[in-house]
Amino acid sequence: PKISFCLISRDNEKTIRNTLESIKNIADEIIVVDTGSKDKTCEIIKEYTDKLYHFQWIDDFSAARNESVKYAKNDWIFIIDTDEVLGKDPKKLISEAISWADANGYTAIACQIINHVQDKVESMNFMERLFRKGLSKTPFIGVIHERLAPEYQGAKYNLTIDHFGYDQKLNLNHKDEAIRQNMIEKDYQRDTKDLNALRNLFRFYLDQGSPEKALALLPLDGAEHKELLLIKAEAYADLHKDQEALATLVPLLQTKNSKWLDLRPYLLYGQLLCRAGRNKEAYTLYKAVFNFRVDDLTRQSANLFNFQMYFLSLMQASYLAADNKEYVFLADWIERLLKNGYYAEQAISLLRSLA
Repeated sequence: PKISFCLISRDNEKTIRNTLESIKNIADEIIVVDTGSKDKTCEIIKEYTDKLYHFQWIDDFSAARNESVKYAKNDWIFIIDTDEVLGKDPKKLISEAISWADANGYTAIACQIINHVQDKVESMNFMERLFRKGLSKTPFIGVIHERLAPEYQGAKYNLTIDHFGYDQKLNLNHKDEAIRQNMIEKDYQRDTKDLNALRNLFRFYLDQGSPEKALALLPLDGAEHKELLLIKAEAYADLHKDQEALATLVPLLQTKNSKWLDLRPYLLYGQLLCRAGRNKEAYTLYKAVFNFRVDDLTRQSANLFNFQMYFLSLMQASYLAADNKEYVFLADWIERLLKNGYYAEQAISLLRSLA
């Protein structure tokens, strides 16, 4: 199948060449909509494609995304940002992903986004970036943190994108916080029942140090999505309402073995227990968690989204194992930490402290 790669740009001269280099031998067409660059971004784009269009920025990411998509001629569209590059074996994996999606009735593929900061992996998440054209004339919704419209049926696939926008070495320009807040609030006001818009605004308020304001957004009818329960618990924890936080987390703690385990509620629950001086209970919790034996975390693993929480939980558990002098567990967990460069240094420091 032929693929149209669609990008939006603005003053990205420091990063866009790497992006275009990563897709030039895969893309059947490259479409870029520029929203007002004043640097050399457009000159670089013209080296790779003649499909450069201009669009006046109106503080709406979906509007710009949809403008780029309308020029696409092929059946499948791939969205990539100007501070990202495709991961390993993209041509092979894109072809396989489309065949798999067609065979299973999916119209969108969620890729694994690997966020880098100064040559280290900072976090990972999944986002729908590859989708079939034609289901909607305006496939993207959301003023900010844009996403595909609900009519698209998506699924995760082993297709990776490396994101370097968080890398402080690049000294990237970031939008003024007041403008960003206005966009996030506007997105929520567009549809107050949109879970993504609610979550984005909630997390914004939380990051700004306003947990009370964040909690006021949440529904009171008890019919809450598990993601809302988690962020509600985070807000309670920020307010030091630890009992409320613990009670909110209880429904999220799984009790049966599962190949996929969301470690975020376990990590927060364990941290809250430790904060209350209930270290033995926290340690019992972590031992139960790691009996799940989470899959090896590689770029091909289904647990990639859980990467950071996995290692943070391991660090917390290792300290508790040391306190309890349970060295068999400690040795196992330290070994896992040492296999990952990002946390190996912390693991070595822990071992030195025990020597």
